[in-house]
Amino acid sequence: MAHLSRPTRTITITTGLAATGLAVALLAGCTAGGPDAAAPSSAAPGTTTATSTAAPTPTPTARALSATDPTAPFDGDEAARWFDGVAEEVTTQLGLDSTPPGMTVHLDAETSQNHLVTLKSLAAGDYSYHLACRGGGSLELAITSGGTTSPVIEGPCTGELTSGDFTAAEGGTEFRFTATGDPIDVALHYTPAVP
Repeated sequence: MAHLSRPTRTITITTGLAATGLAVALLAGCTAGGPDAAAPSSAAPGTTTATSTAAPTPTPTARALSATDPTAPFDGDEAARWFDGVAEEVTTQLGLDSTPPGMTVHLDAETSQNHLVTLKSLAAGDYSYHLACRGGGSLELAITSGGTTSPVIEGPCTGELTSGDFTAAEGGTEFRFTATGDPIDVALHYTPAVP
């Protein structure tokens, strides 16, 4: 059986872990700038200013498919409601005053089955993750920090909340999401290690 590979989307997030902060990003294909992004109009003396030419707007060749009905298009509003529900469940189960930071990802064969999120400023220490995944596909989540990669989750999405632990080292922590099969939605929150 042939294995088709899509490019990995890479998102870098700089965020501090704050007990009262909310840092949830919907990561379903983010881009910076775009064709209407403006180049700086002036530079400090003695510096060089880079200029760029606006790229043509790409024509979509694929559309994301729903994790709940892989024959239907992805519905961002419906997925956002599910993501919010997972955040509420994590907050309630842990007895927190506010939603812990986290990330949300939609993966499918029509757009990308690989997604990489890098947290550059996550303080070194021990953390717990709280993850829910829905859809007919399978998820592999690996966390890399300090040069060590640990597979965290591997298997079919069940819709159930799963928790575990990871250690963040200085220099950043990567979360690599890889999907196989039908489309999936993933919500992951992290907190200081839960006893």
